[in-house]
Amino acid sequence: MSKRFDAVIIGSGLSGLTCGAFLARAGMRVLVCERHHTIGGYAHSFRRGTYRFESGIHSVSLAPDGFIMHLLRLLGVESTIESIPHDAMYSFTAGDFSYRVPARFDAISDQLASDFPHQRSNLKSLFIDMSRFYDTLIRPLFYFEERFTEKDKEFIARYFKRSYREHLCSHLSDERLIRIFCSQWPFWGMPPDRSPTIYPLLAFYVHTLEGSHHIKGGFSRIALALSRAITDRGGEVRTGAEVTGMTAENLTVRSVKFRSGEEIEADLFISNISPHVLHGSLIPETARNKMWRRRLRNLTPSVSAVGVYCGLHRPVRFPGGSTLDFWFEHNDYNDIYRSIEQGTAADCSHLVFLHSPVEDEKLTMLILNFVNSNRSNDWKTDKMRYADAIIARTRRLIPGFEEALDYYEVASPDTFERFSGNTAGALYGFENTKEVYGEARMPAATYIKNLFQTGHWCKPGGGVWNVMECGYTTAKLILNSDHSSV
Repeated sequence: MSKRFDAVIIGSGLSGLTCGAFLARAGMRVLVCERHHTIGGYAHSFRRGTYRFESGIHSVSLAPDGFIMHLLRLLGVESTIESIPHDAMYSFTAGDFSYRVPARFDAISDQLASDFPHQRSNLKSLFIDMSRFYDTLIRPLFYFEERFTEKDKEFIARYFKRSYREHLCSHLSDERLIRIFCSQWPFWGMPPDRSPTIYPLLAFYVHTLEGSHHIKGGFSRIALALSRAITDRGGEVRTGAEVTGMTAENLTVRSVKFRSGEEIEADLFISNISPHVLHGSLIPETARNKMWRRRLRNLTPSVSAVGVYCGLHRPVRFPGGSTLDFWFEHNDYNDIYRSIEQGTAADCSHLVFLHSPVEDEKLTMLILNFVNSNRSNDWKTDKMRYADAIIARTRRLIPGFEEALDYYEVASPDTFERFSGNTAGALYGFENTKEVYGEARMPAATYIKNLFQTGHWCKPGGGVWNVMECGYTTAKLILNSDHSSV
């Protein structure tokens, strides 16, 4: 058994690919192993006839001076990405109140100040506060090439147990204005009263600074760009390569074993898969750590969803008219979340509409209804009940939808787990509440000295920006310590 690689990455989500690309740039020979037939995790797309569907991602902050393009530029692959800016960040309807949020900071601040003149000074205070979070937690990332520093844990600790809604209310006093900032909550996985402050605040502010974009050709282009950054430097990215086990001695991983029977040694191993799989079956039983397993049992996977992938004859739009539209039956978000945790297909009290841009091939739309994976023991059957309720509701909400619909396919939590490997079909790693924000993660460095973790299970919150930042930070952690020479 020859040692042909310096580092083996298990899983080809964007975090693993980002980590692998930066390790390859540093001179390591990297192997990325993906059990699926395509790379990218939730960033992959799939075809049905003449339609190409995004599996989940439909909007990413991709300004030329933004963080993702900064990473791609460092890797020399930024020219392979052509972004299509959205003309709005999102729109939403909650009960009798609707609002469309513009795409960038100046337009957002001007429109909100115009629509809520009595809140002008409060809005100014909030945006100054958001910039403080950005300068403390995000701006240093742009200088990691010169000086790598870990997150300001003291700053983060100040906001433990404080909800996003509580933080907004410390600045704003108009309930409708607060609702505008809260209406993205399905993308955090928690209603604003239970969401932590930091993740939703920064998610909103980053999009105001960097804009919201689609990618021409689909979001799998990011995965392909990162893959190229690895293979052009002598590494390999393999699909259909399922890792089924590891060998270890003296708390050091020696090799990974594949379903094919192949075994490969390396110096470093990085997991970009569910920690439930890593710590529950891949790490040899003799090397498993009881405290880590206990911590894992105390954390809950985030929400999943039933998704209806729609192929369309012609454009249709939710009344908000954005690429990303949220619809809530009423304003009680806590009640809506209870229906996610405990409800049935009949409780269709929220939907998220994700549109493909007109410029990008044939038109598609993904409709999401968030659910807890444990709401069914037979998702193969029950997902169609959810789909019927979703489509019936959509017919009432979107004029012309029924006539425009050409084809649809339904995904359930089981589907998301099967194709992405995320336990319980989790969309955002671990459940991210204000009570567990600091703990809703698995550390990048494990108790095994040459085994690391990256991805949305290692950083509270999901999304492309978040996982790519996590992959970059994990690579820097390895390269700026003695781990790179293990």
